[in-house]
Amino acid sequence: MELYKKDNEFVTEGVLHNEQIASNDTISRYTLPILKDIEDIKQINYLELGSGAGHLLNFFDKLANHAIGIEPSPPKNAQNTEENIDSLTENITYDVVVAQDVFWNI
Repeated sequence: MELYKKDNEFVTEGVLHNEQIASNDTISRYTLPILKDIEDIKQINYLELGSGAGHLLNFFDKLANHAIGIEPSPPKNAQNTEENIDSLTENITYDVVVAQDVFWNI
């Protein structure tokens, strides 16, 4: 976890993590069909565990009611990011939770 927090190239491979390279068009093409059964995406609360550079998080920040990511390393382009899951507001429930490429140490 300490190497990840420091954005160490051994863990992040030095690419993608702090670069917003995925376009919103690409994200829409692959993400929105999965969410097609959600009646009003503007009403959902979105939580992303391991939000990295914020590709998905920034996308959902523009669509959802509430979007937040948990990322222990210092993202440069992600908005609405907390370093620790304990920082989340307790009275919010999340409709969509994403944990892409994440191994959580419990």
